[in-house]
Amino acid sequence: MSGKAIIVRDAELRAKMAVNGKPPEHVLVVEITRVLSHCPKCLIRSGMGQPDAWRDASNLPSFAEVLIAHAKPGTVEQTQVVVDKGNRERLY
Repeated sequence: MSGKAIIVRDAELRAKMAVNGKPPEHVLVVEITRVLSHCPKCLIRSGMGQPDAWRDASNLPSFAEVLIAHAKPGTVEQTQVVVDKGNRERLY
């Protein structure tokens, strides 16, 4: 896939995308000019459209654990508190 993208702060566009009365700070506007599709066999074989075939994700690290492994901002517990607060107060 190829194309162009711009980040905008247009107030009217941001207002249209508000969730729970909170508009996003920025909007990513994407124009796709070309799409290269693969053989449909890979999509069928991947099981993407079959949730029962998806791998078990319960053993994947939490977002806080990933941050600790890469950025080392503190303990997992401290980082999880920050992540949870951000999700609760800033996401929507």
